[in-house]
Amino acid sequence: MVARLALLCVVLLAGCRPTPKPVAYVDAKKCEGCHPAVAKSFHTTGMARSFYRPTAATAPVAEYFHPLSKTHYAMLQRDGKFYQHRANGESSEELQIDYVMGSGHKVRTYLHRTPRGTLIELPVAWYSENGGTWAMNPGYDVPAPETRRRIGYDCMFCHNAYPNIPPGHDIVGAEPAFEGELPLGIDCQRCHGPGGDHVLKPQKTNILNPAKLTGDRQMEVCMQCHLETTSRPLPNAIKRFDRGPYSYGPGEPLGDFMMFFDHAPGTGREGKFEIVNSVYRLRQSRCNVTCLTCHNPHQPASTQNYTAVCRQCHATVRLAGHPAGQNCIACHMPLRKTEDVPHAMMTDHLIQRRLHEQPPAPLEYRGEVVAYYPKNVDPLYLAVAQVSEKSNLQAGTPRLAAEIEKRKPKQPEFYIALGDAYRDQNDQAAARRAYEQAPTSLIALKRLKQIDKALELAPEDPTLWFELGTVEGLEKAIQLDPEFPEAYVNLGVALAEQGQFDRAEQALIRALQLKPYDPRVHQNLGKVHMNRGVQFAQRNNMESAQREMQAAIKYDPELVEAHDLLGGMLELRGQIAAAEREYREALRLRPTFARAHLNLGALLAGRGNRARAIEELKIAASSADADVSAQAREALQQIR
Repeated sequence: MVARLALLCVVLLAGCRPTPKPVAYVDAKKCEGCHPAVAKSFHTTGMARSFYRPTAATAPVAEYFHPLSKTHYAMLQRDGKFYQHRANGESSEELQIDYVMGSGHKVRTYLHRTPRGTLIELPVAWYSENGGTWAMNPGYDVPAPETRRRIGYDCMFCHNAYPNIPPGHDIVGAEPAFEGELPLGIDCQRCHGPGGDHVLKPQKTNILNPAKLTGDRQMEVCMQCHLETTSRPLPNAIKRFDRGPYSYGPGEPLGDFMMFFDHAPGTGREGKFEIVNSVYRLRQSRCNVTCLTCHNPHQPASTQNYTAVCRQCHATVRLAGHPAGQNCIACHMPLRKTEDVPHAMMTDHLIQRRLHEQPPAPLEYRGEVVAYYPKNVDPLYLAVAQVSEKSNLQAGTPRLAAEIEKRKPKQPEFYIALGDAYRDQNDQAAARRAYEQAPTSLIALKRLKQIDKALELAPEDPTLWFELGTVEGLEKAIQLDPEFPEAYVNLGVALAEQGQFDRAEQALIRALQLKPYDPRVHQNLGKVHMNRGVQFAQRNNMESAQREMQAAIKYDPELVEAHDLLGGMLELRGQIAAAEREYREALRLRPTFARAHLNLGALLAGRGNRARAIEELKIAASSADADVSAQAREALQQIR
């Protein structure tokens, strides 16, 4: 009882009401008993297949090479399980595919579920383009792609029913996580509401029928997932801060749960065409239709049905030369490539006489953010929208500050948004004042670096242990989240500073596996091998020392000191030409590196190249490093 009360206090302090799955929701399979025909048809639709377990058909064996990152990927099947394998240079990793997101009509994205209950989006996706195309997920097609991207509640909101959220993970700033079996696909209750009472008393309890809703309420059942003004930073939408991730119910005004925003008119974004733009484009059409006018959500799409709907208003087309076709949408709602997702073709829901395509607008937007839906958005949230993606920071920050001062909201997110806006404008003092005004919140405590207090709220949060920065804190972070690359990097650095090079290397190798394109990992691995090489050299174990220096350069070819030290080791072993190459490479990377000039000068003098030796030694003699300068002057005196 005490533990339950403590948890309740945490949630209330965080300013967010708890949102466990309502008891009235039931297993959607119970609906099938009374509605078998509808259920059978619905299972063939994209909504029913929006989230599911992989099969040999949906996760086929394949190979894909990503040129930008020089990475090989492979889709594998083994013992009835499915995997995505990645190999790049010294790093490789294989993660199990636990779920597939996307029906496959356009795209399939592959997800891995961690022991912590989080979901990770794997880099390579399958696209339906050209009968099947393997390519990187949006945002991954870069020289240094992520290897895992956490799936948040917003993604899952539109791809399955009502997943269970572990206690404490629905508070502000908590890590998105899921517990138990995840629902597979959108189920009946996402549109018809909870079915518990209806299952118990089917004759006495009505179930919500969206077709009988009027006006906006009907469209909003679809709009909860199919309205996105843009996928680019703006923001597109903000969920009310006092609502839980899955607390929207069909028939409720959508604006009571989430508000949508758009680019200001006249900024060149009116014609944008993105992958979730269907409702946004439809609302620009002159045809007075709703989603249900054309779509039966229980049945797959049918061109014949769409044409029949068009002919209800356009029985005869009297334009001269209009073809007598059976497919209205081919011309008036064509398939088009989306601007934001590569290889994806979507139906343009802007019903128009002739297609007028506009070139994609720039990704970055700096300007006014306007309310899109509903139009009468709370001014406090409209002010948050100005700053949350930095779209309108300069004008939006004072607006948000004024609204907060006037309204004194109880939710911490408003103060955090204001603090972040000041932070993004490098006003750290104002940012701190805003964070300090926030009611007790995990995010505010993180921003204020009050880690001990934050740990009282969330003792199992690995990011808080990471923020402590100690070896013990980093080890605890890794214990809680074994897939935390930054924790491994910082642990490797901390251990190396203590001279624990073997343990440091182990941590950094794991970081390399998780984050193979991060230059910081390569640089620190190079330093670990270099420092260990110095230890071997001090013990006169030159063979091992040379091997370590070569490993250091392999990980970080631009590690100047390693080239210089390797040159010295090669010179001692009589490999003069190779030593000279290393000294010259060190100077190519850093022309002002005095010790390399000294070493190269001494080597050239030993080979009888007096003139070139004097040039190098003179440079070394002018160094601010007193030891190097003295050695260079002494060497000059000996060869003159």
